[in-house]
Amino acid sequence: MIKNKIDVSKAFIENILNANDVDNNIKNNDEIFKIIYETLVFDEYLVNVKFEECSFTVNPNLKYQGVIVNNSFLVYFSQILSSDFKTKSRNTFLAQNFYNAFKIAKNKNIQVCVSLNPVSLRLLNKFNLKFTKATPSINNSIAIMKEIGIRFSNSLNSNNTIENLETFIAIKNNLKLKNSKNDSMFIVKTDENNVDIFGTIDGAKWGETFLTCLLLSEKRKAWNIDKINFILYKNNNNRKLSNDKLNILKSFNINIENTYILNSFYKDALKQQNPKPIDEISLKRNQTLFKRKIQQAFNFIKECFACDYSIFDNLIASHIHRFTDIEDEFKKGYISLEEATKNVTDGVNGFLLCPNHDKEFEKGYIYFDIDTLSFKVKKNHKNLLNQSLKLTQFLSSRITKNKIEMLNEQEMDKFRYYVSKHVKRISE
Repeated sequence: MIKNKIDVSKAFIENILNANDVDNNIKNNDEIFKIIYETLVFDEYLVNVKFEECSFTVNPNLKYQGVIVNNSFLVYFSQILSSDFKTKSRNTFLAQNFYNAFKIAKNKNIQVCVSLNPVSLRLLNKFNLKFTKATPSINNSIAIMKEIGIRFSNSLNSNNTIENLETFIAIKNNLKLKNSKNDSMFIVKTDENNVDIFGTIDGAKWGETFLTCLLLSEKRKAWNIDKINFILYKNNNNRKLSNDKLNILKSFNINIENTYILNSFYKDALKQQNPKPIDEISLKRNQTLFKRKIQQAFNFIKECFACDYSIFDNLIASHIHRFTDIEDEFKKGYISLEEATKNVTDGVNGFLLCPNHDKEFEKGYIYFDIDTLSFKVKKNHKNLLNQSLKLTQFLSSRITKNKIEMLNEQEMDKFRYYVSKHVKRISE
């Protein structure tokens, strides 16, 4: 007698049959149905049910890795483990394809459950082993999913919890610092209880972005968040942006800003060229965008680039090549309005400086030495700074060689150009 109807994702079936890197010895659908059953029983999603009492149907419309049981709950399976039982990728293990499962469950108004991949679970049980999660980011994904109501059980779980917004931000930003070359997201909370999420919607990163934005949206009231901004800071390989994904984030009442905001910024400025003479056209400073792009360029340093000052909201986005000089170059016809606008908001044309060092940098008392990649005091001002302001002892570059070397070749060329402009100005 059939008691349980189980719809199986066709994509999941195909992935299992094509998993050549794991010795799973699974040759057909019936064997896959068997390991799915074993997993559901192990995780207690099925209780006191025999395999013969289950009816399995391959469903081509389920665009995720998993099954739906009796149309009452959905089970999402993790990525299959490698032959040595390690996760192949922190991004693809759980987060990457989760959205499709979440969307189907939401449309059907059913619970989402999560299990370890059935192939991996069978092999672990065969060798009497337990799966040990390899990365903090996977534990973080589990913690986020649990916070938004996703059920975990025996095969895949974590004791990690998220106590508050500050804890969550600290965890996410530590992961970013540990994986600085991985384009992970970075989160900033302002004094106004606004939250800025710097992330991307490309490929494997979409899962992390979706989970983070969903969590912050659902915790908005509990965590006293007034406004959430999502800043798309990289669009890898110049892929066309997915409006569907951006609309999903907008549905969470999240404000979207991205690198392409600059394009509309250029267009607005260029519209001024036809009706007005050049000397009547004014550049826009757009300091908020400029400050964010400095953060993006230099891997989200949150303290003064020249000292230990760390009150982020008080840091000033200081132009290396001054706004007034860029504007002057445009007025004289040396550069186009589009180029001038780009230079004004170019992240590598700026430092985040405390109020003191902002003044010193503007006046030319200190400068950035491109050869040593460090801040230095200008020789003819050393006595002034040593005897009067005593700032020399506090001058220490927080913008390290390592941070600068993360710039690509084009960004580094622009950075050198801007620094040379500053050095030339203060030397005249």
